[in-house]
Amino acid sequence: MAFSGIKNLFGMKNDNEKREKAFENSEISEEFKYLRIMEIQHLGIPENITKSLSFDKYQGLLALGTMEGSLKIFGKEGIEVMLIGPDTNPIEQLEFITNKGILISYSSLNKYLTLWSIIDLKAEIIPISFRVSKMLYPLGCYMYLATEQGCLRVFNIEEKRLTSFELRSSVFNIENEPLIDMDFNPVATEKVALAYETKGIFVWDFKNTKVSCKIYNDHPIHCCKYSPDGMNIAVGTRDGCVMLWRVEKNPHAYKSFRPDSNASDLSVSAINTIYWLSSCMIVSGGMPFTSTNQITILTGQELNDSKQLELPSRVMPLQLLYTPLESSKETFIVLSQDGSLLTFKAPEGILNYINDLYGGIEVLCSQFYTVSNEGEELGNVIQCLANSERTKVLSGGEVSESSSDIYGLLVTGHLGGIVRFWSVSTVRIYNILNLSITSKSQISYFTNTIIDEISDMNPCKISCLEINLHKLVVGFDMGKIGVWEITSIKLALICVYEYHNVPVLYAKISNEFIVSGDLDGIITIYNFNNSSAHGVDLKSHCKKSEGKKQIVSVTCIVPILGIFYLCLSNGSLQILNPGTMQFLKPPKMERTDYKSEVPKKSEVAIVKILHTCVEPGFLVLCYEKAGYLYSINDMGIKGHQNWASPLISASVAYIRSEVFIYVLHLDNVISMLSFLGLKRVWKSQMPLPMHTVFKDFHMALDGHFILTTSTKQLIAGWITLQDEEFLPPKPCLFKVLPEENKNEKKKKSFLGIKFSSEVNFSSLFEKPSSKFAIEEHHYEDEEEEKVEAKTKMPQVSEAKNAIAQALQSVNERGDKIKTLDVKIREMSERSQKFAEMAAELSKKEKNKKWWQL
Repeated sequence: MAFSGIKNLFGMKNDNEKREKAFENSEISEEFKYLRIMEIQHLGIPENITKSLSFDKYQGLLALGTMEGSLKIFGKEGIEVMLIGPDTNPIEQLEFITNKGILISYSSLNKYLTLWSIIDLKAEIIPISFRVSKMLYPLGCYMYLATEQGCLRVFNIEEKRLTSFELRSSVFNIENEPLIDMDFNPVATEKVALAYETKGIFVWDFKNTKVSCKIYNDHPIHCCKYSPDGMNIAVGTRDGCVMLWRVEKNPHAYKSFRPDSNASDLSVSAINTIYWLSSCMIVSGGMPFTSTNQITILTGQELNDSKQLELPSRVMPLQLLYTPLESSKETFIVLSQDGSLLTFKAPEGILNYINDLYGGIEVLCSQFYTVSNEGEELGNVIQCLANSERTKVLSGGEVSESSSDIYGLLVTGHLGGIVRFWSVSTVRIYNILNLSITSKSQISYFTNTIIDEISDMNPCKISCLEINLHKLVVGFDMGKIGVWEITSIKLALICVYEYHNVPVLYAKISNEFIVSGDLDGIITIYNFNNSSAHGVDLKSHCKKSEGKKQIVSVTCIVPILGIFYLCLSNGSLQILNPGTMQFLKPPKMERTDYKSEVPKKSEVAIVKILHTCVEPGFLVLCYEKAGYLYSINDMGIKGHQNWASPLISASVAYIRSEVFIYVLHLDNVISMLSFLGLKRVWKSQMPLPMHTVFKDFHMALDGHFILTTSTKQLIAGWITLQDEEFLPPKPCLFKVLPEENKNEKKKKSFLGIKFSSEVNFSSLFEKPSSKFAIEEHHYEDEEEEKVEAKTKMPQVSEAKNAIAQALQSVNERGDKIKTLDVKIREMSERSQKFAEMAAELSKKEKNKKWWQL
């Protein structure tokens, strides 16, 4: 220690530091310079989501916005796309242009709209010069924009520009107050309700260009919603009240209520969202701030019956979206603050997670099995699990997939006692079955789920899982282990045994044995044949430290040829023979050649053990800071490599019949090393669509890999030498729907406003009436001015010609007048000179003498 301190003082590097630098500066082998990471796919719900949520009921697509400006779109059964935005500002508002393949998003930090195309997966920026407080798209090729200045603007989606239409707040005698909400009348679609926070609600009639109804409220308004018959408007206020107004003929308020009638004005949340359906009314807000039951369903003819929607524990609603899903016409989606997407059927309020989405609840553990690794046996397991009935929630997108495309099975354990099975193919990852081990009152997934009530804890935690020989082993609660048999008919529970008093960290199956290790270092060997179990305390097999026995736990278990290799938290390796229930002689972790070093077990535990049937006599012990090649026969270290960045996980793969090790580092760099020499021959930075910390790295022998996290998302990709032309076809999000009957006479419409064919929409919305529009438009874009200039060009040229001709004639007449004026002046001057000459001659004649006569 003292010598190493002196070396550090004088800037001398030790051997480990030299190896780390050499590893970092290692060059890519010429043989693998064309190796690359392709087909990066983000799956699940991203972190840092915003309140922006939109649904295309025609295409069956669901979209979410994030704080980093990216966009996530979900289709059916694993068809997902992550789009990176033009900036990193949060998406605050999001609207699907239904059945058009277009999404429009807005952020208050930007002065532009972002148009997302889900057909070619690109984003386009449309500049605007005002801030948007609300976006609304009912129908057609136009979208409404409510501004923070209180105005109403209209955006032309097809031409990608703002129209000249602008409804100013001064029409309602309102100044400097934002337009916070708006809603169309579902029956009289030419009317729209415009809500201002303190000034009330004004129903504007587009056809007659006037206000048809005014609603005033004593408390600040947060939202408004029309009833299905268009005769009433529900108004949500800041103090948690809902007021019902009749707006036709004689406008008046006829009912007022609060979802929590016992709460005071200051202790409840504001009414954020209202959906008025034919069978019920759904209200978000109006409950105490600390309550998670923020959603109320009101039923009955006069909406007198109320029911608080019970959400899962620790789930606070963030956004509410009503949408008619495929399974039910009256269904709504709740986006929670923890990133969960839940569906509820109205008016019953039955909860169900969307099974098509990865995650759903916090992921605690995961295992990945590939057909190339496990053989046809795994293919039969996947086929057995996929035989269950499935309920589709999202129906968007199209994908062509055959059974030959499926190459893996991903099993994830979640908080809440849920085990989920995912089929992994070259095209997608989708859920094929769920297993719940909690009571029915705590179940989160109802569809496509097998229920075995064997847990008595709330919440139930899945600590480990393993599949082998058509058997599923799951560790849960405080030391319980459940065993299921996977058959072609169902997933059948075999037994549940409890020989641990603390959570089980690892469990493995080999032949007729299950070996499990817990947090206290107790190893249990369970025999299927006689249903017996034997426990071993690891503390008795570990060396003493400072006169006390070390407390160790199992971090990894690897079965090789019927022998179990146990990695312990203190960095040591133990070998267990389950048949004799005895530990073999501990391996000597000593240097066997001059290039290797003894691992420093006290620093960190073994993260993973790698083994391959091609080199059966060797193991690779992967520590956080280094890797060691271990000889099973010699029971010693044969090679050593230090990592430049800490290791997250590692896996084995084959390229051209050679064995290699892929290592995922903490800085999201993947390194490829030779199995025996531990020499890095290739590295690459992972091209990730988001920033997150990965938990595990699973890889198939053909180069396909999965990166799992503790959140509701994962990354799938492929490391290959193939060109892009050999890649499998990508799933298509947008599917072309059948065209409408062309013989049927179409009615003109504007944003859902259906009028007779005589209405001229260009004159109505492109050239607003002077009664309610500004005289000088400050938001005219240059493209609109160019179009108008082109249309007026012929008239302007004709006027210019006429004016030129008139000026020419005037000029000619002026020239003639000038000429006459000059001639007159000359004649006048000549006559005046002649008169003067005549007068002078006359004077001379009079003055002559007699002799001059």
